[in-house]
Amino acid sequence: MLSIILLGIVIYGNTLPNGFTYDDHFQIEQNEALRTWSQFVHRTSLYRPLTKLTWFADYHLWGLNPLGYHLTNLILHILASIALYSFVWRLLRRHWSAWAASIIFLAHPVHTESVASVANRGDVLAAVLVFSAWALMTTERPARWTTAGACGLFLLALLSKETTAVFPVLLLAQRRLLPAGQGRERTPLSTDLKLVSPLLVLSAIALGYAGCKLFITWGTFGQTWGSMGHSLSGGRSYGEILITELGAVPVYLRLLVAPSGLRADYYFPSDAPLHGMDAWLGLVFVAGLITIACLMLRRAATVSIGLLWFILFMLPVSNIVPGAFFVAERYLYIPSGGFCLIGAVALDRLRRAGAPSAMRFQWGATALLAVVTLSFSWLTISRNREWRDDLVLWRATLRENPLSAPARTNLGLAEMARKNYHEAIYHLEQAVALRPDLAEPHNNLGAAYGEAGRSLDAVAQFSVAAAIAPQVPKFRYNLALAHKEAGQIDSAIRELVRVVELWPEFAGAHYELGLLYLEAGDLEDARRHFALSGRNARDEPDENGSGRTNTR
Repeated sequence: MLSIILLGIVIYGNTLPNGFTYDDHFQIEQNEALRTWSQFVHRTSLYRPLTKLTWFADYHLWGLNPLGYHLTNLILHILASIALYSFVWRLLRRHWSAWAASIIFLAHPVHTESVASVANRGDVLAAVLVFSAWALMTTERPARWTTAGACGLFLLALLSKETTAVFPVLLLAQRRLLPAGQGRERTPLSTDLKLVSPLLVLSAIALGYAGCKLFITWGTFGQTWGSMGHSLSGGRSYGEILITELGAVPVYLRLLVAPSGLRADYYFPSDAPLHGMDAWLGLVFVAGLITIACLMLRRAATVSIGLLWFILFMLPVSNIVPGAFFVAERYLYIPSGGFCLIGAVALDRLRRAGAPSAMRFQWGATALLAVVTLSFSWLTISRNREWRDDLVLWRATLRENPLSAPARTNLGLAEMARKNYHEAIYHLEQAVALRPDLAEPHNNLGAAYGEAGRSLDAVAQFSVAAAIAPQVPKFRYNLALAHKEAGQIDSAIRELVRVVELWPEFAGAHYELGLLYLEAGDLEDARRHFALSGRNARDEPDENGSGRTNTR
């Protein structure tokens, strides 16, 4: 245990001086719900509430000092590695295998996005809880209190990240294929089903809630998948999304085996051939993984469990429910545990391959583990530095992925925050060139033009954003402010009227209308909108529309 703790501090200690990056700004710095308990209760939805509660606790311990938040992530990652050790030891009863799996997991570079980013804490927290629940349930006949404890931990895991809902299926498969502690007798299927049934009920409730939320957000059952896919994935149909996701499979496998070229955004062009080599290669890899898992059922059931672990935990993030990303390193945090288990078992087989006196096998396996751990540790430490701030992060992303519109956008916004308007405009213009079909890049470029004093250019970009997404109030609001800055008062009033029609409670729009009507001498309308502004005062979209929320 001590070696896991010390190695975790060595590998991730250099994240402590890092600042907030990427979605940390939205989730932490700009999140008013963290300020007081009443605001937290009032504003926090049931979407991953436990993760948000840890942010709330950090805020009241550390304020907006990033060091404390990164320290929490570091501790959680070490705890996840210890929980993995506990599970593997209970499963195999081999300390060396458990230690090797936990060390590989601890050092793996693909985990930097989850550990170095505060906004991605949900992956790490969920792993701590689900690995701990799995360890508790990995006994021949768990006691009632053990099952109750595992159910409690699993419930907390679901409240951290809903993708853990597949855990009961994996637990049932593990109990059927590989009883706890090799050599033990397999329990009857009815016993295992009865044991796992409370966890299955929790999963069903979580999935039912998530499904209802999706349908409420996106429309009726028949429209949900199509509308989500079109909105979140560059205009693709649902079938196109699934085919594109097949092309992501080789990328994920490469990241597990050879984790180089890590980046915060992976480029999948929306006009790529649907039946290209990537999709076929992905299909071959999926078929290969399933085939190997089946072939290993009798010869090496642990390998089958590891592959099933990877496959099942990848399913929820594989765009079966459409999301905004085809590849994200954070999606591998929990699934990578299966890869670590397979690697540890393979090394332990090598270590025990010769006669008990054949020390060369033991030293060879230990040396190979040391090489892997040192290599992974070096890559992780180097990658942690790239999460130091937004400028470093997005420049590093563009080096690996120069066609990334999100990287251009976020680098432009980072430059704009530092008032480097020339650099900001350059990157935001590149983002518009890469994705002219999206409203947000035009909106961000309009904000940069406005800050640089180019009012008419700002009007042009905000007009395009409002035309692409006419029902989004913030684009019309920004357009109205640009009209006002350019001296086009009538146009500003016209756009603000449309804004309050779309969002009658938008206090800022009412206030701006009041000012414009007052300037125009219309005292009655000015008083009316000032009154509505005071009555409806609440949070509103930021004026430059630079929020960078992602479906994660």
